[in-house]
Amino acid sequence: MQNGGVNDLLSDLETKETMKFAVGEWMQVSGASITMKIGFANGLNQLVFVVYRHLISTILFCPFAFVFER
Repeated sequence: MQNGGVNDLLSDLETKETMKFAVGEWMQVSGASITMKIGFANGLNQLVFVVYRHLISTILFCPFAFVFER
């Protein structure tokens, strides 16, 4: 390896992790959009959808907030 070989390897690993995160986020947003479209097509009220979305996110993120904010 050349002098910058280790730094180049770390930079490459960081780039791969960033790309994994970006693809995962894209899949999450796509899944939410598809779920929303299906729900609205089947007659789900927009207000009910917003309440469900906030309720689910609260239930999912409260344990993390409890653990990390101790």
